[in-house]
Amino acid sequence: MENNENAADAINAMNAAIAKNDACNDACQTEQSNLPIGKDEDVEFSAELADEDDFEAAERAAEADNRQDGNQE
Repeated sequence: MENNENAADAINAMNAAIAKNDACNDACQTEQSNLPIGKDEDVEFSAELADEDDFEAAERAAEADNRQDGNQE
């Protein structure tokens, strides 16, 4: 009988965890839908402080913006 009670407790705990996870997923999706679009963010790029990786990232971001706008190079 004790094994059945332990199994029932484990099932109840798993169901509670699943419900909590589902609620978190719903909240996360709502939160993500309210995030700004990266293209129009006010981010300062300093060429003086940038390294090679920063320049590569800036180039890749510009290419991604062009693809998003339908301007293939």
